[in-house]
Order: sequence, then C-alpha cells, then structure tokens
Amino acid sequence: FYNPGYNTTVSPCKELTDSDGAEYVPCSYGYFRAVKYAGDLADLGREIFVWDYEVGSDSKHPETQKRFLEGADLTKPFNVQNYRKWIQSKEEDTTLFE
Repeated sequence: FYNPGYNTTVSPCKELTDSDGAEYVPCSYGYFRAVKYAGDLADLGREIFVWDYEVGSDSKHPETQKRFLEGADLTKPFNVQNYRKWIQSKEEDTTLFE
C-alpha cells in the first residue's frame, strides 16, 4: 500500500487481474494499519497479512474488521487500548493482540 487514508477500502483492481478481483475480500486500510501497528510496534501479538483477505481463508480478520469499522473513529489518532474492544474476537473472547 502507498499509505492511503485510513477510511480507504483496498481491493484488487479488476482491470489488472485475470479474474473479477473476487480472490480477496475488501480490506479497510485503517483496520489493517491498526492491527499492523499493534502487532509490529506495540509487540501485542497477532500479525496481519494480505493473505488473511484471500477468499476462503480461515483468518478472522475480515469478520473482525467489520466490528472494528462499526465502532472505530479513524479520524482520531490511533490508540491500541481504544481500539482493543473492536478488535476482540467474539468467539474466543480474546483479542487478536494476545
């Protein structure tokens, strides 16, 4: 990514793929950066990768991203503790950071 705005949804460009781009679920750059930051810089655990968005992947990121976008205010500075509740797994009641 070239650091788009946090409200940007990233998906394959249909004109540059062999298919209709349906190989990946759309990715919120704000969610991607929040989790990347938490995993890389804050050393809070779980990483996030592009392949987490492959259709058919068993990754929880696409579903967790939906909850994150319902509550996160991407116009405010990132704060791990503020976003933790939206990046929490409902099934396991644990965060992606732990």
